[in-house]
Amino acid sequence: MSAVALVDDGVFACDAAEIIQYDEIVPDEAVKIDEYDDFYDLDYLLGATILIEAGRLGRVACYVPGRKGGIHEQVLRWKGGPWHARVVVEPLESPC
Repeated sequence: MSAVALVDDGVFACDAAEIIQYDEIVPDEAVKIDEYDDFYDLDYLLGATILIEAGRLGRVACYVPGRKGGIHEQVLRWKGGPWHARVVVEPLESPC
């Protein structure tokens, strides 16, 4: 996870090495990947990058653009439907 904060005329950037991995998710199961605090996250632009490896999808990276206060709820893709319009999807060749 990476973060950038603008403080007055300065910029603060950080990058966390923490990777959360979910294995063997069963079909039709939803996965909540993050939660935002309505008080502490209110002034930040928070987005998400999700790497997915699945049989029918192959390997893809999903980018959810940041919003002030975080992404309160974002569905990437409904079963059998297209990707959500706010989600940028990029096929990957190497393993996640």
